Amino acid sequence: MRPPGALAPLATPEPANFLRLEELSLERLRALDGARTLAVCAVSALEVHGPHLPIGADFHQAVWMADETGRRFAAAHPEWTVLRHPPLPIGADELPIAGSIDSPPRVVYAAVTALGDSLARAGIRWILITNAHGGPRHAAALEAACRRVTRRRGVAMFTPSVRALHPLVTGRAEARVEAFLGRKLRDDERHGLATGEHAGTWETSWYLAMHPEWVGAGWRELGEDHPPRFAPLLRAAGWLRRRGVGVRRRGARLGLPDTLEALSGSVGWLLNTRRGYGRPPGAPPVSYSGWPAVASPELGRAYAELSVAASLADLEAVVAGRARADEIRSIASDPAIIQPNFWRWAALAAGLALLALRALA
Repeated sequence: MRPPGALAPLATPEPANFLRLEELSLERLRALDGARTLAVCAVSALEVHGPHLPIGADFHQAVWMADETGRRFAAAHPEWTVLRHPPLPIGADELPIAGSIDSPPRVVYAAVTALGDSLARAGIRWILITNAHGGPRHAAALEAACRRVTRRRGVAMFTPSVRALHPLVTGRAEARVEAFLGRKLRDDERHGLATGEHAGTWETSWYLAMHPEWVGAGWRELGEDHPPRFAPLLRAAGWLRRRGVGVRRRGARLGLPDTLEALSGSVGWLLNTRRGYGRPPGAPPVSYSGWPAVASPELGRAYAELSVAASLADLEAVVAGRARADEIRSIASDPAIIQPNFWRWAALAAGLALLALRALA
């Protein structure tokens, strides 16, 4: 039961053209016009989110984003059918603390590719995947799978979620947040919203707005915390940046120093949970990143609304032909090293190079 005074969720009623795929008969599925049918599916992680949020935090947010984006699109386009596919609780690069359910990136890639192939064989031409898990190889696997299905099947399959969420959690959408709130952000809010996010200000706020009954009672006592960064990768990134090597240019994709800095956080967190890296001996592993105590239902509504609005804008652009499905990509699509088949192709290339050298010798 929702506590007295809590804000109601920003949920659109389900239109008659918003259907659940698992409830359809074969006859009804075949009767759909595939050119005017959109499938939406959430694919996100079950992962430890601090001491105060549910393990399903990323999963819950992705499901809500899929449902709400689909409902709003269905309401705005009564000539279309929106099929809500059952969500997939699968994720890669999860926080390695007992309770997280981690899968290799290749498994996520294979599952989403199989999903897209199956929907395409059923005649569905438009497929939207949502995700709220920031694991770099997870997001890369989703986007790579969508691009592959798009190319191979001639459909439009894409995932706008990381592209929608990244500006929010990095503090680059401050003006949009303030416009939604109708006020200026306080200094502590501004700091909390821009200093990393994993069960921090944003996600705690989302739960306070959407499911306050699932937030642990001690969230107000949780100060700012972050995982340690892996120093060797940070030093390498700084060395490259000072020499202008691999630095991102205007209009270019993510540069090598940026990639190394991002990976330093992932590697540092992994080492922290497994070996206590960056913390005094005996200290518990870091289980959240950010500042939960600054959270509020008001900020949660902004997070929910702005993430769905951005996803819906990308969906409308693709459907209207203003953007191609393969153009809906985030920074997760940039670094080659985190792509799902990188090491397989690297090993193949190395093997071929070795064979060529031996043949020349």
